[in-house]
Amino acid sequence: MSRPRDLSLVELRDAIRRRDLSARDAVEDALAAIEAEDDHLHAFLAVFADRARAQAEAVDAGRHTGPLAGIPIAIKDNICLDHGPTTCASRMLAGYHSPYAATAAARLADAGAILIG
Repeated sequence: MSRPRDLSLVELRDAIRRRDLSARDAVEDALAAIEAEDDHLHAFLAVFADRARAQAEAVDAGRHTGPLAGIPIAIKDNICLDHGPTTCASRMLAGYHSPYAATAAARLADAGAILIG
């Protein structure tokens, strides 16, 4: 089987639902890609690895379902999250933590997506 990162969202969702892949497999593959590539891409200002792994385990245990259950998703740093920094890559906002999650992020999370960073 292909690496999870090589699958389309629909293919990955279906593989997780069929249990051909676990949500943990998808998260670990995404984290490995970030680890391998981010030193030269600088695409992530924050990575929520522990949180993502815990959410993946909840999906694999059947405690969290939804149309995007187990799918790792990256969120642009100008979209507020309630569990990590939102800096817009600006020194002025360094260390800012939003008291709420933006509607887009909240809806993704409610659908079961794993907001990885």
